[in-house]
Amino acid sequence: NEAQQSNNDIDPMTDPDPSSNIVCSDDDNDDALTKATLPIGYEVPQLTVRMQHYIDDNNISKFNPHTTLRGELLSILFDDVTTSHQLFYPTNNEYMTMAKCIVKKLCIAPSLVHQSIRDWHESIKQKFKRERKPLQMVNNFVQAKQNKYGKTKGRPKQKSAILQAERKIKDTPMTNLTDKQNENLLSIVNNMNMELLKDKPDNDTLNDLWTQSFNIRRLCI
Repeated sequence: NEAQQSNNDIDPMTDPDPSSNIVCSDDDNDDALTKATLPIGYEVPQLTVRMQHYIDDNNISKFNPHTTLRGELLSILFDDVTTSHQLFYPTNNEYMTMAKCIVKKLCIAPSLVHQSIRDWHESIKQKFKRERKPLQMVNNFVQAKQNKYGKTKGRPKQKSAILQAERKIKDTPMTNLTDKQNENLLSIVNNMNMELLKDKPDNDTLNDLWTQSFNIRRLCI
């Protein structure tokens, strides 16, 4: 689990960058475990021309929470950290380092630096959590981390010692789908799940997939 750090302890621009975080990345060939850390002196990769234009004009409101550019900037950061440095589980201090790099890149006014670092720190953490979720299906390392540290859905339900009358269950005719129908339906469901995991699911895509599954679903009614 990621360490929790009090907001009162945040020094906007002078907190040290740690280099002791060790994580592993999935290798398609041998699933080898490798050490990964955020390098000291890390800098945010080059931004798009559009982003830089707003920064030069001091129009930082374009990067406020829930804006398109904020999401794009978080994606640039995530792709760089996970691709160039193979780091999927940064430490709290490494999240803080990324937040400071972004605030510095945006040329935030000194009076707003402290709060901006806090806001970006939380946004970056949430971005990594969201992006790791679909990787649990294809990345052995991320899946192992989720199995070990992921939160469960609460305590297991306790069985009551009180005996209850057995319910009458009507025999419901079951419809057996062919192997091909099962495969098609499974493929559609998987595509819908992947679309729903995105930050902004495409409703048209979901409606199209739902329509494709209609002929198979109607057989089960």
